[in-house]
Amino acid sequence: MLKIYNTDIETNKIEEIKEFKKGSWISLVNPSENEIKKVCENVKIQEDFIRDALDFEEKARIDNEEDDGTTLFVVDVPIIEKSEENDVYTTMPLGMIVVRDDFFITVSLRKNKVIEDFEKRKIKNFIESIILVIALTVLIYGTFYLIGVTIGILVPIP
Repeated sequence: MLKIYNTDIETNKIEEIKEFKKGSWISLVNPSENEIKKVCENVKIQEDFIRDALDFEEKARIDNEEDDGTTLFVVDVPIIEKSEENDVYTTMPLGMIVVRDDFFITVSLRKNKVIEDFEKRKIKNFIESIILVIALTVLIYGTFYLIGVTIGILVPIP
């Protein structure tokens, strides 16, 4: 499912729009092939980052593509898988793609609480919240990296 949102500057409210407009948030939840191609053609990015975020086994990471000016942040978000016997708590990748200064794209395999709360406007200050998630991701990875280097598991890259 493809949805495009934009914040009205005068009312500071998020509204769903139909066209790709600079500064908008593009939400992809279990997108079709046509939706992936439509987004990539309109925002002028490669399909790799979107497809990577749709891999259930994808690990949390940060990646930068200098060719088209995009940065991918993959974080694991909690989900509940219900069964007849009990609920199983697990995680699923959520891709966040910053496309130059033009677009912000979220990509997930299925609906999840994080995206639903943003869409329902339960979380205010969308951009500030995303920056917080990205900062926490960098902080966590930096901490694990430093611990790994300190105890000799990782070798720093010059």
